[in-house]
Amino acid sequence: LVPNENYVLFEEWLSPILQKCAEETTTWTPSALIRRLGLEINHPDSIYYWCAKHDIPVFSPALTDGSIGDMLYFHSYKHPFVLDIVGDIRRLNDLAVRAPAQTAMIVLGGGLVKHHVCNANLMRNGADFAVFVNTAQEFDGSDAG
Repeated sequence: LVPNENYVLFEEWLSPILQKCAEETTTWTPSALIRRLGLEINHPDSIYYWCAKHDIPVFSPALTDGSIGDMLYFHSYKHPFVLDIVGDIRRLNDLAVRAPAQTAMIVLGGGLVKHHVCNANLMRNGADFAVFVNTAQEFDGSDAG
Protein backbone atom coordinates (compact mmCIF):
# COMPACT_ATOMS: atom_id res chain seq x y z
CA LEU A 1 0.00 0.00 0.00
CA VAL A 2 1.08 3.54 -0.73
CA PRO A 3 1.08 5.71 2.40
CA ASN A 4 -1.44 8.56 2.28
CA GLU A 5 1.40 11.01 2.99
CA ASN A 6 2.79 10.25 -0.49
CA TYR A 7 -0.47 11.41 -2.07
CA VAL A 8 -0.41 14.55 0.07
CA LEU A 9 3.16 15.33 -1.03
CA PHE A 10 2.25 14.67 -4.66
CA GLU A 11 -0.75 16.99 -4.42
CA GLU A 12 1.39 19.72 -2.82
CA TRP A 13 3.86 19.41 -5.70
CA LEU A 14 1.34 19.08 -8.55
CA SER A 15 -1.34 21.61 -7.56
CA PRO A 16 0.78 24.74 -8.09
CA ILE A 17 2.00 23.36 -11.43
CA LEU A 18 -1.57 22.75 -12.60
CA GLN A 19 -2.44 26.28 -11.48
CA LYS A 20 0.38 27.72 -13.60
CA CYS A 21 -0.66 25.54 -16.53
CA ALA A 22 -4.28 26.70 -16.28
CA GLU A 23 -3.14 30.33 -16.27
CA GLU A 24 -1.25 29.73 -19.52
CA THR A 25 -4.02 27.89 -21.38
CA THR A 26 -7.05 25.77 -20.52
CA THR A 27 -6.33 23.01 -23.06
CA TRP A 28 -3.33 20.69 -22.81
CA THR A 29 -2.49 17.46 -24.57
CA PRO A 30 -1.23 14.70 -22.27
CA SER A 31 2.19 14.86 -23.98
CA ALA A 32 2.42 18.63 -23.41
CA LEU A 33 1.47 18.19 -19.74
CA ILE A 34 4.02 15.38 -19.34
CA ARG A 35 6.67 17.60 -20.93
CA ARG A 36 5.80 20.38 -18.50
CA LEU A 37 6.00 17.98 -15.56
CA GLY A 38 9.40 16.81 -16.80
CA LEU A 39 10.63 20.40 -16.83
CA GLU A 40 9.20 20.97 -13.35
CA ILE A 41 10.80 17.76 -12.03
CA ASN A 42 14.15 19.17 -13.16
CA HIS A 43 16.11 16.17 -11.90
CA PRO A 44 18.53 14.02 -13.92
CA ASP A 45 17.18 10.80 -12.39
CA SER A 46 13.87 11.33 -14.18
CA ILE A 47 13.26 9.98 -17.69
CA TYR A 48 10.63 12.73 -18.12
CA TYR A 49 13.24 15.38 -17.32
CA TRP A 50 15.49 14.06 -20.10
CA CYS A 51 12.62 13.73 -22.57
CA ALA A 52 11.56 17.32 -21.87
CA LYS A 53 15.13 18.57 -22.07
CA HIS A 54 15.63 16.94 -25.49
CA ASP A 55 12.11 17.61 -26.78
CA ILE A 56 11.19 13.91 -27.02
CA PRO A 57 7.41 13.49 -26.78
CA VAL A 58 5.99 11.07 -24.23
CA PHE A 59 2.49 9.87 -25.07
CA SER A 60 0.20 8.59 -22.34
CA PRO A 61 -3.37 8.05 -23.52
CA ALA A 62 -4.31 6.94 -20.00
CA LEU A 63 -2.75 9.87 -18.12
CA THR A 64 -5.93 10.33 -16.07
CA ASP A 65 -5.77 6.76 -14.71
CA GLY A 66 -4.43 7.28 -11.22
CA SER A 67 -3.40 10.10 -8.94
CA ILE A 68 -2.80 12.62 -11.75
CA GLY A 69 -6.38 12.04 -12.87
CA ASP A 70 -7.58 12.66 -9.32
CA MET A 71 -5.61 15.91 -9.15
CA LEU A 72 -6.99 17.04 -12.52
CA TYR A 73 -10.51 16.23 -11.34
CA PHE A 74 -10.18 18.35 -8.18
CA HIS A 75 -8.36 21.14 -10.01
CA SER A 76 -11.03 21.36 -12.71
CA TYR A 77 -13.61 22.50 -10.15
CA LYS A 78 -11.54 25.61 -9.44
CA HIS A 79 -10.12 26.30 -12.90
CA PRO A 80 -11.16 25.15 -16.39
CA PHE A 81 -8.78 22.45 -17.60
CA VAL A 82 -9.20 20.30 -20.71
CA LEU A 83 -6.99 17.32 -21.50
CA ASP A 84 -7.02 16.96 -25.30
CA ILE A 85 -6.50 13.25 -25.99
CA VAL A 86 -7.35 13.67 -29.69
CA GLY A 87 -4.51 16.16 -30.08
CA ASP A 88 -2.06 13.47 -29.00
CA ILE A 89 -3.67 10.80 -31.19
CA ARG A 90 -3.22 13.11 -34.19
CA ARG A 91 0.39 13.87 -33.23
CA LEU A 92 1.31 10.21 -32.67
CA ASN A 93 -0.41 9.04 -35.85
CA ASP A 94 1.18 11.87 -37.85
CA LEU A 95 4.63 10.91 -36.53
CA ALA A 96 4.10 7.38 -37.84
CA VAL A 97 2.51 8.38 -41.16
CA ARG A 98 5.16 11.00 -41.90
CA ALA A 99 8.14 8.95 -40.72
CA PRO A 100 10.90 9.56 -43.28
CA ALA A 101 12.07 5.95 -43.09
CA GLN A 102 10.98 2.67 -41.59
CA THR A 103 9.25 2.45 -38.22
CA ALA A 104 9.75 -0.05 -35.43
CA MET A 105 7.84 -0.82 -32.27
CA ILE A 106 9.28 -2.14 -29.03
CA VAL A 107 6.29 -3.00 -26.86
CA LEU A 108 6.81 -4.07 -23.26
CA GLY A 109 3.49 -5.29 -21.91
CA GLY A 110 0.21 -4.57 -23.57
CA GLY A 111 -3.12 -2.85 -23.30
CA LEU A 112 -4.02 0.72 -24.10
CA VAL A 113 -0.56 2.09 -24.90
CA LYS A 114 0.22 -0.87 -27.16
CA HIS A 115 -3.03 -0.30 -29.01
CA HIS A 116 -2.18 3.35 -29.68
CA VAL A 117 1.31 2.54 -30.99
CA CYS A 118 0.01 -0.26 -33.21
CA ASN A 119 -2.84 1.89 -34.48
CA ALA A 120 -0.48 4.75 -35.32
CA ASN A 121 1.60 2.36 -37.40
CA LEU A 122 -1.53 0.90 -38.97
CA MET A 123 -2.11 4.36 -40.47
CA ARG A 124 1.06 3.80 -42.51
CA ASN A 125 0.23 0.17 -43.41
CA GLY A 126 2.07 -1.29 -40.44
CA ALA A 127 5.42 -1.08 -38.74
CA ASP A 128 8.46 -2.45 -40.49
CA PHE A 129 9.76 -4.10 -37.34
CA ALA A 130 8.20 -5.05 -34.00
CA VAL A 131 9.21 -6.74 -30.77
CA PHE A 132 6.52 -7.64 -28.25
CA VAL A 133 7.36 -8.79 -24.74
CA ASN A 134 4.42 -9.72 -22.53
CA THR A 135 2.96 -12.35 -20.24
CA ALA A 136 -0.25 -13.02 -22.19
CA GLN A 137 -1.51 -16.57 -22.59
CA GLU A 138 -1.67 -17.96 -26.12
CA PHE A 139 -5.02 -19.73 -25.73
CA ASP A 140 -7.20 -16.64 -26.21
CA GLY A 141 -5.37 -15.20 -29.20
CA SER A 142 -4.60 -12.03 -27.25
CA ASP A 143 -1.33 -10.17 -27.28
CA ALA A 144 -1.65 -8.82 -23.72
CA GLY A 145 -4.63 -6.65 -24.33
